[in-house]
Amino acid sequence: MPPIDAPWPHIEGIDTLDVCARWCGDVALYTTMLARLFDEFRDIGLPLDGTDSASIELYARRLHKLRGGACILGAKALYALAGQVESACLSGDTDEAARLTTKLSSELRCLADNARPVLDAVNTRTEELSTTSDIQLAPQVIAEFGALLRRQSLAAVDCFKSLSPQLRHVMGPSLFQQMRTHIDHLQFDAALNDLRESRLSGNIDAP
Repeated sequence: MPPIDAPWPHIEGIDTLDVCARWCGDVALYTTMLARLFDEFRDIGLPLDGTDSASIELYARRLHKLRGGACILGAKALYALAGQVESACLSGDTDEAARLTTKLSSELRCLADNARPVLDAVNTRTEELSTTSDIQLAPQVIAEFGALLRRQSLAAVDCFKSLSPQLRHVMGPSLFQQMRTHIDHLQFDAALNDLRESRLSGNIDAP
């Protein structure tokens, strides 16, 4: 599906100019990845056993991933805080890591709250497009999509995006959202099962 034709939305805590240029104006893709970040890191608290070196090391790796995601999504304050917590963990300063983690969790919640109206608006716009689209899902198209999912091909992601309006209309919002989550997390086997649950299941193995 092509990017939604709309001005780049302003979200408090996001560098608008940076992400608009970085994501080439693709609001739909950007908001999908932002929502995925919030979903993955909704619980970013320090492990209860802050003295266990293995747990702290795993936590530092998670923070490094959060830091990378925050960077490409333009969340500069979140990026800086994640880096500070990661450094505290790696240096063994668990007290400082715990203090900074409280600030990090607060920043993440605040950013999610600021982004919620934008994410909801994009989802609403996508639903509107799905109800107005008159393009039909040919059996061959569904068969090819199913084949991409079975092969664990990354091309399935782009295929899903192009078919999203029609899939949402046919599958219904609940099953479609479930499938979108699986696609976002590259869980292609689960996405294939979602497709099999839909009314399109008879076309998955079409020649």
